[in-house]
Amino acid sequence: MKQLPQYALEILNILQNAGFEAYAVGGCVRDAVMGKTATDTDITTSAKPEEIQALFPRSVLTGGAYFTVTVFHGNGKAEITPFRSEGGYSDSRRPDTVGFAGGLADDLKRRDFTVNTLCFDGVRIIDLLGGRADIQAKVIRCVGDAERRFNEDALRIMRAFRFAATLGFDIEGGTLNAAISCADGLKRISVERIRDELIKTAVSPAPERIDHLLESGALGFIGLHSSPLLPKLASLPSDTETRLSALLEMCGRDALDRLKLPTRQKRVIRGVFDLLDCFPAQKKNAVKRAMNVFSAEVFLIAATIGETIYGKPHEYSDLFFEIAERKEPYRLSDLELNGQDLLSAGIRDSEIGGELKRLLESVIDNPEINTKERLLALLKRQ
Repeated sequence: MKQLPQYALEILNILQNAGFEAYAVGGCVRDAVMGKTATDTDITTSAKPEEIQALFPRSVLTGGAYFTVTVFHGNGKAEITPFRSEGGYSDSRRPDTVGFAGGLADDLKRRDFTVNTLCFDGVRIIDLLGGRADIQAKVIRCVGDAERRFNEDALRIMRAFRFAATLGFDIEGGTLNAAISCADGLKRISVERIRDELIKTAVSPAPERIDHLLESGALGFIGLHSSPLLPKLASLPSDTETRLSALLEMCGRDALDRLKLPTRQKRVIRGVFDLLDCFPAQKKNAVKRAMNVFSAEVFLIAATIGETIYGKPHEYSDLFFEIAERKEPYRLSDLELNGQDLLSAGIRDSEIGGELKRLLESVIDNPEINTKERLLALLKRQ
């Protein structure tokens, strides 16, 4: 097991020395057991929120009804939550009631997947629900009855596929069947939360594992469907814009307008779609015209997706880099004259924009004419 950060161990020690039970729990322990560096630290304890805050001056109650206290200690922070019990989930997302549980075992029984129930007290691993065996077997399995877990919180369905994709695990058969049968509950989850899980899945090492969910039609309501191209997604760069553009290109462009993406991200992806629809011919002037319309980011994402998914030749990106390296003109700002030069040459103000665009078209086809004298000469021949 890879050791937890020193600040987390110190927090555990402070709680335990004060007479409370305290355990690191969840993803940080799972990752440590898998030999990965733990990032976010979650701690569960027998201490109540006010008792936690009394021990840690640099702390704030952030969980509200969920009793979570964020503690800043040393060079890190931890989310500390008392042992908790939960009532029903009438909205398929949040518990109707939250209370204090009697102990660690009761707290763990309410959690989602066994791989997230491992605990560490600073010395030893506590494994009450078989999480370590499931990590070794590389399976995602619900805690207790899978249908009950998914009916309590339908977002756990997305999380199951996200964990499978991120960790490279399979979803255990009963858990998978329950996820598919309960998937209609996703319609009651906010699109933003589904989007966030979808993006995490898309940028993971094995994003194709979501295909079981897509095949069931469970995400059809946001415009996503299964695609035979999906296995190619993992071979693309793992940045959000590239992976998400490719996922929507493969599985449903209509989802772009339903996922409530940030404006800039949506603009990039829409540009990728536009460029994929009209990839320029393999001529330098055609590539320059595309570069004039689309940003370099959009152009390269589209070229990468086009080559990886559809086998379109890579000459587009080769020409892009050649144009960029040689600083060949393809934008209005690359012209060796400007609007003021045209005004001085007698061009009316209302005609300057059109004249500059016409000159740019000529320069794209004939870069050698991009000098102030030759461009002015073109104006004089009108």
